[in-house]
Amino acid sequence: MSIKIYADPGSGSCRRVSAVVEHLNVDVEYIFIDLLAGENRTDDFLDINPTGMVPVLVNETTNEKIILSEAAAIMIYLCEKFGDTELLPRNNSRMQVLKWMFWAAEHFRQSSPIYFEEKVIAPLMGNKENIARLKEADRQIEIHAAILNSHLEHRKGIPQGQSTFPSGWSTLRTMMINQIFNRLTVD
Repeated sequence: MSIKIYADPGSGSCRRVSAVVEHLNVDVEYIFIDLLAGENRTDDFLDINPTGMVPVLVNETTNEKIILSEAAAIMIYLCEKFGDTELLPRNNSRMQVLKWMFWAAEHFRQSSPIYFEEKVIAPLMGNKENIARLKEADRQIEIHAAILNSHLEHRKGIPQGQSTFPSGWSTLRTMMINQIFNRLTVD
């Protein structure tokens, strides 16, 4: 099987997909797309995903070629392809998993990119932080964290000794470190 995942480890969506890949122990080839360098805007990448967004999964077999470009769709595809029922159950709990997966994408994680844009990208571009955007991001986090906390309040947690994260995202981390090192040594 030849599964390629185009990703930038700075992207939370890519890290979510990477966590599922590691949990399932799927053999994939990561292709680093440097968002800050604009590699997601090249003609070659836009041929794969016209939106220019990462992650993108490409699974090419002799019978078919699948291209998926949304983190949730990729995670569902991987769970279904590799038969994982722990992450994506095949009973009534499945709809609850999907509901919270989409809730997180639509609501909870929306503030994270704002912090990154205002705290990292803006200074890199010579701009000041937009305080109003940061305050709104804080407000949204508070609202959605309260909803999540209320949902989780009386639920059984992770069993003691069981990690909530995979052992490490070594491939993506190595790509990111190599990219940073190459920038430092070239400049």
